[in-house]
Amino acid sequence: MAVTPSPLVPRRAHAWPDVVLLAAVVALGLVNLGQPFIWDGAFFTLCAQKLAAGAKLYRDVWDVKQPGLFWFFLAAGRLFGFGETGARALDVVWMSTLAVVMRVALGRWLGRGAMASLAALLSVGYAYAFVEESHLDQVEWLVGLPLFVTLWAAIRARAAGRGAAVWAIAAGVAGGVVLVFKLALLPLVGLLWLVTFWPGGADADGDHAAAWTPVRALRALVLAGIGMGAVVAVVVARFAAEGTLAQAYWTWVTYPRLVLSRIHGVRYKTLLDGLQWFVPRWAPLMALAYLGAAADGARRDRWVRGFVAWLVAGVAVLLMQRWSYWQFHFLLFAVPLGALAARGAGVLERALRQGLGVRHASASAAVLVALLCLWALFSGATKAMYFAHDGFLRTDAAVRRAHLRFSRDGVYGKVLDEVRFLSAPGARPGPIFEIGNPLFTYLAGRGQAGPRNPAMLMEFMAAAEWDSCAAQLVASDPAYVFVQRDFPLDRPPVYGRSASFRAALDGHFRVLRRTAGGTWYVPRGDTLAAGDAQAAPRARAGAPGGTP
Repeated sequence: MAVTPSPLVPRRAHAWPDVVLLAAVVALGLVNLGQPFIWDGAFFTLCAQKLAAGAKLYRDVWDVKQPGLFWFFLAAGRLFGFGETGARALDVVWMSTLAVVMRVALGRWLGRGAMASLAALLSVGYAYAFVEESHLDQVEWLVGLPLFVTLWAAIRARAAGRGAAVWAIAAGVAGGVVLVFKLALLPLVGLLWLVTFWPGGADADGDHAAAWTPVRALRALVLAGIGMGAVVAVVVARFAAEGTLAQAYWTWVTYPRLVLSRIHGVRYKTLLDGLQWFVPRWAPLMALAYLGAAADGARRDRWVRGFVAWLVAGVAVLLMQRWSYWQFHFLLFAVPLGALAARGAGVLERALRQGLGVRHASASAAVLVALLCLWALFSGATKAMYFAHDGFLRTDAAVRRAHLRFSRDGVYGKVLDEVRFLSAPGARPGPIFEIGNPLFTYLAGRGQAGPRNPAMLMEFMAAAEWDSCAAQLVASDPAYVFVQRDFPLDRPPVYGRSASFRAALDGHFRVLRRTAGGTWYVPRGDTLAAGDAQAAPRARAGAPGGTP
């Protein structure tokens, strides 16, 4: 059954509560424009630059991820510039769109007041208050939009009457977009459809369980499958036209199976780090979300069932990825927790009003919710203070200050120190072949030589993959080769598999310099004078030691 509307902000004809709450979401996104890159952002920006120049995905640039993230960074570069600000700007546009869609979709479910906008704030804005450089522009964060749309369209398909077919196909198209970002999320999309299309339950605007027969449910599933299949077909056709479909299939299907076969055990340390970051910060929303999911009528409410299914399937998908468990994977839960928390806030307000007889129950509930979210409010306010202090990032100098400030453990400054010699007079022009954090190549202002950075999933690479990287090393003719200290080629099991690569490196390149960050090589026979020293460069005044 639908939840009785009980907005924390009183229901009125004007729209200022919605404007304020949605503006808060946008503002919290904008204060993250100064977040620097750390690894993935730098790598995908380098890839996007090559794609913009005509390179082919999975042939000239390669990563195990599906094409959605590559295309996101390509779009960000073309719209706002290839760099941190461009990627963060498109992130704000993307997630603000999600906030608006949530306001439109959840209005009837949560009440016509500002509760739907509160759901957007608790989903998108709450996460923006906490995210750091490694969390933004990641798949699990960005798929919140198409996942929410596929759930919304599936629910509308049950209540739309003659328009049910259109909404079912729309659910499939949105589900297809999810797969373009990550194929592993297919079980999540499928479960959302099943719990929505399954006969029984109630719509937000009334009980239509009797009219929704198994035949209609099956028809909706088929139409959704057609919509998803159309998206997948377009993507497959594109790679077929570019002549890279075989490489794409190997990347999407074959390679993940190979990696999983080489993994023994679970990365408990990484999983614990993700839990330690996510659980304390989202615990207040979890409490409110529990109230929303356990309220009267929740078992028959398809929005509640959909969001709970999202959480359950999301946990399963996260645990299935035994090679990762990074902090940003937990952002997959931001939307369902925020939406259910908004419903829980309504339950809290009604309890204050009816059960306890509290006067001004809406205002009291709003204060309690704000107190629960005090950590998020403080974190968001701190970011806003820095954003204003830096002049709203209107100059390049202000942007660089923000990057240095927000960079965890001073990584940004250390990398800038490491690559400064590449800007000296006489430095060899050209791209870098790197085994390490792509931030080195990105901050050096150089292109990426070769399609692959072997540091990614290095411990799982087979000898044949190292043979391919050896051939790419020679064929790409890099100006420099950099092997970061944290990714040595002489550690087991890498040493035994990388013999061909080490032979190519030693045969075609010589050591230029060894630093605290790693080892730099130049082609044999190169007579560069600039930076040709074995000692580490002078450290930036006040910079902490260690490697990035």
